[in-house]
Amino acid sequence: MKKKRVSAISVISLLVIVLIDQLGLPAHARQPNRVGLVAVHVDGSTITRCIEFNESEISGHDVLQRSGLGIVASHDSGPGAAVCAIDGEGCPKGSCLTCDMPNYWSYWHLVDGEWSYASVGASGRRLFSGDVDGWVWGQGKPPPIVRLEQIF
Repeated sequence: MKKKRVSAISVISLLVIVLIDQLGLPAHARQPNRVGLVAVHVDGSTITRCIEFNESEISGHDVLQRSGLGIVASHDSGPGAAVCAIDGEGCPKGSCLTCDMPNYWSYWHLVDGEWSYASVGASGRRLFSGDVDGWVWGQGKPPPIVRLEQIF
């Protein structure tokens, strides 16, 4: 009887190992994905956030929403949301991009260690684990370089 019990446990263990192997999930896929967020106010104060997510990708707008910062966005301007205010700075929804001309929330992506001005809005941007997005209230200057490792 002991022999059957040992055999059953061995078979179950082997099946579990085979199942895990067949799923082909690398170790990092079982951990949450992480992206970084950098927001710079007009006075130069910088806020950083590490956003964890389980999806394979996340939109830039979702990163803002999950950051815990107060976000005001207008969904009336084109194919995506216009970011009016972050963390209490910016414009109200009714005058989203015009209340404090020429200041606005410029949107940036960290690419190969350098900031690149966004060519699409946050709703259209797809981030993957390791990416960093930046926002600056002002006249379109990039944020300071902050790598993901510096945020979490």
